[in-house]
Amino acid sequence: MRPKTLPLFSALLLGAAAALPLQAQDTPAPAGAKGKPITEVAHFQDYQVTGVAVSKTGQLYANFPRWSNDYKYAVAEVGKDSALTPFPDETWNSWRDKDPDVADKWVCVQSIVVDDTGALWVLDTGNPGMNGTLAGAPKLVKFDLETKKVIQKIPFGADICPAKSYLNDVRFDTTRQVAYITESGVGSIVVVDLKSGKARRTLVEDKSTLVDKNVDLTINGKEVMTAEKQKPKFNADGIALSADNAYLYYQAILSGKLYRVATAKLLDENLSKGDLSKAVETVGDSFPVDGIWLAKDGYLYLSDLRGGAIQRRKVPDGKVELVAADPRIEWPDSFAEGPDGAIYFSCSHIHHSPQYNGGRSARTMPYTIFKVMP
Repeated sequence: MRPKTLPLFSALLLGAAAALPLQAQDTPAPAGAKGKPITEVAHFQDYQVTGVAVSKTGQLYANFPRWSNDYKYAVAEVGKDSALTPFPDETWNSWRDKDPDVADKWVCVQSIVVDDTGALWVLDTGNPGMNGTLAGAPKLVKFDLETKKVIQKIPFGADICPAKSYLNDVRFDTTRQVAYITESGVGSIVVVDLKSGKARRTLVEDKSTLVDKNVDLTINGKEVMTAEKQKPKFNADGIALSADNAYLYYQAILSGKLYRVATAKLLDENLSKGDLSKAVETVGDSFPVDGIWLAKDGYLYLSDLRGGAIQRRKVPDGKVELVAADPRIEWPDSFAEGPDGAIYFSCSHIHHSPQYNGGRSARTMPYTIFKVMP
C-alpha cells in the first residue's frame, strides 16, 4: 500500500536512528486480542516497513519505501533482533536524491515477493516521496537468493508508469511467465510478459481499480482524513492470484467490493477496454483492505484496516471469518507465507502519519512484522 495523497511525504518524521533490536518471541496477548495469537518477528523503531517476503528456507526479507529521506535501506534481509542487512548489497541501496543512476539502484521500493520457484522479486515504483515518477527508475527485478545475483530486470517506461503512477503489489504466474501488478496512482492493472519484458496497462481508471468515494476509513474511532478533509486516495492495491492462475483478485483500499477477473481476459490483447471491464466480476462485499494473499490452505487473507485484524475467506463465495484481531495490528499492510504455512504480515501505521494527524506523527509503537499460524 502507499499513501498517494501525500504531496511531500518527506514530512514524515521517521528519523534516522537505527532499528531498535528485538528478539522475535511470543508475548502475552494484550487486552482486546481475539482469534489466533500473533507472534512478533521483527520490530523497527524508525523505518516504515511495507513489503515482507519469506524464502523457502525461512529467511525473512523486508522493504522500506522512500517516503522520507530518513531511512536506511530500501530492501534488507532481516536477522536476529531485527538486524538489517542490505539486499542485495549496499550499492543497490545507495541511491539518494539527484543521483542519476536510477536503473541499478533502489529508488522507492514498494513490495517484494518470493515466487513459487524460490526467486525474490523487487518492485521499484521509481516515485520517491510521492513527488513524481523518475524516468528510468520504475522496474521489476528478479534475484537468485543463493547468489544474490540479478536474474532479470524489467524496466518500465512512461507508457506504463506515467508521472502520477505508483506500482503497488505484484503476483506471478511462473507457468505462463506473467506478472500482474496493481498500480495505485492512476488506478490500473499492469500485465507483464516475463519472457519478453513487454508490459501493458489494463483496466485503467476502471470502476474496479478506483476508490469508492462512499467508503470511509475509520480506525480506533477516528476517520482517516487530511487537514483539508480529504479521504486517502488508494486506488488498486491488494492483489492475489488463484491457485490455478485462472483468476486475479484485487481491490482498492477504500472499496466496498472485492473484485476478480479471469486472467485469460487480461491476457487477451485483442479484447477492447469495454469488454474487459464487462469481464470483471464482483466477488462480494468487502471493507477497507490493504494486503491480500491467497494462501496454500485455500483461503484468501485480507488485512482489515478498520478492525486492526486479519480476516480470511474462501473464494469465490466463502464467508469472511476472523483469523486474529489485536491492538498491535496497526494498518496491516502486506502478506507473505512461510514454508511452514505461517502467514506473515507487516504493520505500516499509515494512519499515524503526520498528514492525517495535524502535521505530527501519532505513532507510539514500532513498525512491526508479525506472523500467525492459520
